[in-house]
Amino acid sequence: MNGISQIDGISRLFPYCEVNAPFGPECVTYRLSKRIFALLRLESEQAVALKVSPELVESLLDRYEELRPAYHLNKKHWIQLQLPTERSEEWVLRLLRHSYAQVWRKLSKREQQALPLGLEIYNQAQRERDLL
Repeated sequence: MNGISQIDGISRLFPYCEVNAPFGPECVTYRLSKRIFALLRLESEQAVALKVSPELVESLLDRYEELRPAYHLNKKHWIQLQLPTERSEEWVLRLLRHSYAQVWRKLSKREQQALPLGLEIYNQAQRERDLL
């Protein structure tokens, strides 16, 4: 997986994904129901920040050298994947799915019911959790 165009393409495929750049053109956000699940930095040091289950953060950071604590975000819930990465597209997709699922599970029951395709992503992310 070589970079930002793949991250952008994959992220836009998630159901109900909203894309904008509220922090300026150098940072694109991907949102579910106005909540960020990925931030793509387009600056010289390209990276994508992803929301992660707090109990997984430390083990992910220990196992993968291309993952770091997320820049300017809560280190308990966010990690940063440096781009480009040698990891497979499937591995990156699992991280993105996990991040999306973290946001979906925090939505109110009413919001979840209004966004039913998010449940499929959430369930898939739960099944893949051990593969991260």
